Amino acid sequence: DLGAIVLENGRFALARRLKPVLEAGRQAGLLEFTDAEAAFRTFFGLVARDVQIRLLLGDRLKLTDAAIGGDA
Repeated sequence: DLGAIVLENGRFALARRLKPVLEAGRQAGLLEFTDAEAAFRTFFGLVARDVQIRLLLGDRLKLTDAAIGGDA
């Protein structure tokens, strides 16, 4: 199943790696959140948006510096 492959090698793999980093930031007093999963979902949503899905479906995005800056 393509969806499972994308999730396992994309979002889930990133979550396994990023949640400990988020927790370390919280313990160091650099980040403030109550739920690591919610913090990860927020981060992932801001970073990935729908770009990965659009690329997977064959969309050839034309990301200019202005578009990237606007999203940031």
